[in-house]
Amino acid sequence: WMLGFSSEKAQGSALNYSVYASGIAFLVTGYFQKNGFFLAGRGALIFIGATFGAMALAKFTPKPDDFNRKRLMQTMGLFIAIFVGREAGHIDPLNEGQIHFALLHEWWQIALVGAAAGALTQAMGLVSGVILFPALLMLTGIVVQGTLRGLNAYETVGICLFVVFLASLLPAWGYRQKKLVDLDYVNFSFIGALLGGVGGGILLTNLQPRIIVVFFAIVCILLSGRELYRLFWHALPIEETGAELQDGSKADSIAEFLTKNEHDDKK
Repeated sequence: WMLGFSSEKAQGSALNYSVYASGIAFLVTGYFQKNGFFLAGRGALIFIGATFGAMALAKFTPKPDDFNRKRLMQTMGLFIAIFVGREAGHIDPLNEGQIHFALLHEWWQIALVGAAAGALTQAMGLVSGVILFPALLMLTGIVVQGTLRGLNAYETVGICLFVVFLASLLPAWGYRQKKLVDLDYVNFSFIGALLGGVGGGILLTNLQPRIIVVFFAIVCILLSGRELYRLFWHALPIEETGAELQDGSKADSIAEFLTKNEHDDKK
């Protein structure tokens, strides 16, 4: 969008980049963790469950002009991120199970976790990882050599990467079919995705689990904080700006001005 693409072209190009970046990062992570098949299988279950969960609560998605509800949901997302960051302080490199509240590991339990994460994310209008990452890290487990233990941060990131890959794949293909993808950008962005995916996968395996979780919390805080700022700014009155709608009338707020002129790219 910042390069001057239309909204659909920007989204189509970004989704294709997302397929490259998440796919490459997942392969590198799975290689170093030596459990790629487990991560892919768990990620597929989560993706299927999350898809059905999101579809079930799609009608409860916050409306574009429901600023009070959107602010409330983003505030809740902010507190979730802060809670995750606080819990990261309890992670011991020798015993990561200290932050696990449950050890769900059966396939149907994993699918239900995905469904719940997808439903809540859709209903709250949050970035998907805000709920999915802590849900996987704190509520699910894996049986290793007959012993049930909680997922560690490396495995959680790997599963989330595969979910992002699957979630981006079909929409990216659809945008390509509609020729809404800038191929020059996408082809060159593959180089960046390759470097970033490989570098990120290697970096992931060399970071302490506590650092990974704290970094996740910081990113979520920044995303929710930015969205809260944007929602507050959109709701401000703009009587003094003299902004006009397409029909020549005056707008009562920035929100009304942006909503009613959403198809006018110049404005």
